[in-house]
Amino acid sequence: MEAMEIAEAQWMPEILSDAMNTKSLIYSSLGRPEECLALLERALAIALEKAAKAADPRVSGIESADYAALVADRRGDIALLQNKPDVAKAEYTKAYAGMDKQ
Repeated sequence: MEAMEIAEAQWMPEILSDAMNTKSLIYSSLGRPEECLALLERALAIALEKAAKAADPRVSGIESADYAALVADRRGDIALLQNKPDVAKAEYTKAYAGMDKQ
């Protein structure tokens, strides 16, 4: 069983992303650019999703009103990484409105 199969079956995103990246290099060297690109795109998406999930609790822990606009802006960034454009727009709108208060 290869690393990708294990990482996918047990949902280990960091290992899965790394394995997909490595496999894309192999496909590139074999002259299979479309498969290489598809693997790289998915590897990046998995890595960004993992990073966004890790960042969200850290950002949510900031409760000071002085930083509300900045927190909303970062939540918008996280929502974009998670492919949630409506949530991102709402957070960016809060951030913009919060800038007027300062």
